[in-house]
Amino acid sequence: MNAIREKIKKLLAVAEGQANEHESARAMELASSLMMRHGIDRESLGEKPTVGEGSYFPIDYKWHRTTAQAVGCFTA
Repeated sequence: MNAIREKIKKLLAVAEGQANEHESARAMELASSLMMRHGIDRESLGEKPTVGEGSYFPIDYKWHRTTAQAVGCFTA
């Protein structure tokens, strides 16, 4: 499980780093997919989720995960 957590952290670093927009989007997509598949949230990785320019707000992750899965079903 630590290998998965490390992979997610690296993908998030690419997504939030200096990569071009396509690489960033793909890295975030892969990280989100792994996080949902393994039931991992950003807080358990030792990171706070951010929105916009570093603003933080609490999220109910169960709702977030359920909503993301529902959207995935509609777009598949």
